[in-house]
Amino acid sequence: MLPIIILLVAFSAVNCQINGRLGSHFCRVLLERDCNLFPEVPECGTDGVTYINQCDYTRARCQGVYTDIAHKGSCTPTSTNQTMPGFNGDQAALDYLCIQLSHEECPTTIDEVCATDDVTYQNMCEYEKQRCTHRNLHVKTTGVCSTS
Repeated sequence: MLPIIILLVAFSAVNCQINGRLGSHFCRVLLERDCNLFPEVPECGTDGVTYINQCDYTRARCQGVYTDIAHKGSCTPTSTNQTMPGFNGDQAALDYLCIQLSHEECPTTIDEVCATDDVTYQNMCEYEKQRCTHRNLHVKTTGVCSTS
């Protein structure tokens, strides 16, 4: 039981944010990945940083760096800090995380979450998988949804 508590404390200490909201399961999955194992496909952030690939970019977003994608490829001295149409940082990060999560099995732990669709999800992983296809879905409360 003690190792589980230690893991929960370690996970809760990670500040993972997307659009100002915690994306804890998504970010935990990503922060366990080695982005160097993914193909190098550089993206220039509006913060002037060249991210080696979508994994690296999304990891920065999970760690609280607010940036959008300025353009594909490495940043240059003439790179603009304007967001490339269709490459809003929140959506780009969430798209990448959803693709990664689609290949993951959710844990069987029960830590129920009630969402704004009034469905009780077994845990945050199951909720966040559903959120990938229902972007306006949010957590209403922890625990089982009320039937009243």
